[in-house]
Amino acid sequence: MLHYCQPYAPPSLLTCPSRLMRLRALLLAGILVGTLGGCSRYYWTRPDSTAEQFDRDSRECVQEARSKTMPASVSDIAVEVIEPMYRYCLTSRGYARGKQFEPAAPGSYRGLEDEEEFIAAVGPKS
Repeated sequence: MLHYCQPYAPPSLLTCPSRLMRLRALLLAGILVGTLGGCSRYYWTRPDSTAEQFDRDSRECVQEARSKTMPASVSDIAVEVIEPMYRYCLTSRGYARGKQFEPAAPGSYRGLEDEEEFIAAVGPKS
């Protein structure tokens, strides 16, 4: 078995152990990055807030965003309009949205993040 890469031989993982080691290292790095990237989620934080305050502010921001939309029924378009308005509302109340690794730090709250959550929170306009 060869222990070095021959300059005149065609590149091959079998004839070049250092390439095999590099490939293994790259594969391992890719797996680690993919795994760690999946452990973070978006949270809202504000230094002086409680969970009850965030829940109230979140509900009020949903209602405020909903009241500014025109459609009588919730649709993909309505959610696309409501989502940025909701985030703007929470930001204007002093919250900051950012990714955090699980478990999140105390004082971090999960807001609405996906389409299903927005549709459930908004419901039909009355």
